[in-house]
Amino acid sequence: MNGILVYRSGMPITITEAGSDLNTGGFTPTRPDRIASGTVSNPSRQQWFDPQAFQRVTCNIPGRLDLCHYGSSGIGILYGPTQRDADLSLFKNFKIYETLNLQVRLEAINAFNTPFFGTPNGISFATNNSIKPDGSLMGQIQTLATPMRTVQVGMKLQW
Repeated sequence: MNGILVYRSGMPITITEAGSDLNTGGFTPTRPDRIASGTVSNPSRQQWFDPQAFQRVTCNIPGRLDLCHYGSSGIGILYGPTQRDADLSLFKNFKIYETLNLQVRLEAINAFNTPFFGTPNGISFATNNSIKPDGSLMGQIQTLATPMRTVQVGMKLQW
């Protein structure tokens, strides 16, 4: 019998806003201005962080040149969900002849089927003139970072 227990803290998250007009070439995601901490007291899949802690940076809103700059939100300022995982395996060796052995294995990856959720969505804006985030699905986690339980059976012939 073998086993591996894993407990990992959450990975750092960089909050980004969809779309950019800051001439970054499309290769660098636009980071918004951070006006509050962004953490929530009890994060859930429906709201992992507070989207209202961020403000849009843009050069396309007439009369708001104060928003035309690179955002103040840093890289990796928040943390994603933790991971708890157990991988287990059982195996049995059978001696067939003097130098011929058969090993039968049963392996379960994520044996207790504990979900490890992905990173939350960034912030978005419903209209081009929105300054405060008001899009849908902001801060929500909708993906899994790793697959759910996987069970496999194997046999190995040794001579």
